[in-house]
Amino acid sequence: MGDLPPLDDSLAELDITVTLGDPVTELGEGRVRTAAGAVHRFTTCVLATGTEPVRPGLPGTGHADVRTLRSAADSRELRAATAGVRSAIVVGAGFIGCEAAVSLSRLGLQVTVVCPDDVPQEKRLGPEAGGFLLRWLKSEGVSVLRGTKLLSIEDGHRVRTDLVPVLDAGLVVLATGVRPRIGLAEAAGLALERGRIRTDEHLRTSRAGVLAAGDVALAYHRPRDARSPSSTGATASRWARSPG
Repeated sequence: MGDLPPLDDSLAELDITVTLGDPVTELGEGRVRTAAGAVHRFTTCVLATGTEPVRPGLPGTGHADVRTLRSAADSRELRAATAGVRSAIVVGAGFIGCEAAVSLSRLGLQVTVVCPDDVPQEKRLGPEAGGFLLRWLKSEGVSVLRGTKLLSIEDGHRVRTDLVPVLDAGLVVLATGVRPRIGLAEAAGLALERGRIRTDEHLRTSRAGVLAAGDVALAYHRPRDARSPSSTGATASRWARSPG
């Protein structure tokens, strides 16, 4: 939270206090404790801890020169890393991957996207929307390797795939998905399901007074008698196409 822009006075007028740079490390009964040891009591707590990037378990993906992108700080570091670089490879064609590819292309880099599906976001948004994204990438000067799987990364700059044996670039960015940040909830003993915090249709967790929202929550949808991530377009799209 330390990379947010300055906050205006409107939050204070709403009796909202914002604390930056001191994350919550413990969720207790009616209270939270921060890394600095501050204790904040509550009657209602909303867990909106979001997600963090996932690096695939393949050789070389953990190299220090291989970048991920999730926060404003990541964005600034990525931009700084483009200095003196002529080319970039973006592995993954989700929202983050597509946006990163276009941004890098607009900075003057020759950009290639390694897309595992026939079109970007095919599984999430369907082939029609994926085709639109593909055309957008190409209109921005981005090359797209479709139906291509990452095999490994060597020395942070050489990418090996099943389609093209070797791709060299000055910069490699992984946009290969995210995982919900459930550590706080897990340590507190909240009910989890499918790697997220399980909630009812009102986003209430298994503990009274604690709610979960956004990417970290698996919310119950009463009309369908099913749970799904509370913030995904894929869920909305799938339910919209389903009968009933």
